[in-house]
Amino acid sequence: MGCLMNYLWHITLNTGDARKSPRSEVTDAAVTAVLPHMRKALAGSLAEIPFVGDGYRLKATAEGAFLLGTIMVIGAPALTFGVAPEARDAAQLWKLLHRGPGIVTEAAQAPAAPWLGVRIDVPHLIPAIAEWAADYERCVAWAWIEKRDSGHIR
Repeated sequence: MGCLMNYLWHITLNTGDARKSPRSEVTDAAVTAVLPHMRKALAGSLAEIPFVGDGYRLKATAEGAFLLGTIMVIGAPALTFGVAPEARDAAQLWKLLHRGPGIVTEAAQAPAAPWLGVRIDVPHLIPAIAEWAADYERCVAWAWIEKRDSGHIR
């Protein structure tokens, strides 16, 4: 399946901030760079996130078309994100992301796919990763959207 999407909705569930994020914000090189550690995370390991320093890991699982990832900071979950490339069953992932405190978006009102939903799990850890986390989430989301069906991830 080739990727025909040119944007995704990037939504932070704790603040309600949402923006249309174009594919052009993420280079092909960045998508390629995240693939090795995405594979490792999906295989059940905590995968070191490249280029951001020691102590940052990705934990990830996949269910059908959907990806659920957690950025771990020194063993603690800092934020969890879900990628829904298609509408089918996206409401389930949206509801799953709403299992946590401080959420202001509505669990019953999933956005139109494709989307990247982010839940801040531990707000005091966010300043340490704020400089790079949103860009990283988008790179992982586009890698998942474009590579999941081609066999380049699993």
